[in-house]
Amino acid sequence: MKKTLSFISLFLIAAIAITACSPSVTKDPDDSGARQGTRSYKLDPEAQTVVVSVYGVKMGTPDSDKFVFLMRTLKKAGELSELREFNTGIESGLTLCGVFSPSANRADIYQLLRTIETDSKETHLEARSASNCDL
Repeated sequence: MKKTLSFISLFLIAAIAITACSPSVTKDPDDSGARQGTRSYKLDPEAQTVVVSVYGVKMGTPDSDKFVFLMRTLKKAGELSELREFNTGIESGLTLCGVFSPSANRADIYQLLRTIETDSKETHLEARSASNCDL
């Protein structure tokens, strides 16, 4: 019970911090809207690994910081036994790969991933399950 409360507390702290650090988005009047960001989730509750890739459409994205913060928080909380970060060089992009610990609550982690807001015009996001972190 104590571990569950601690995990929930960490989730709440992470969610509040991610929301508080989110930049306000304003529309560029010269932006034709031709390029759009995307969000894709392919998450298997039985998979041992989660891969999160985030990168910007044009000039980078601050949204990658939110996912780095979340995944590092999950690692510190013991929900991930391993965390690997790969810089992709695509408009401030990166890929994060986390291996779930045996006691990880995957459903809660997947739900938290889905609730993080990203800039719909500037950010491509893909969260998917994998068998390992060999990308």
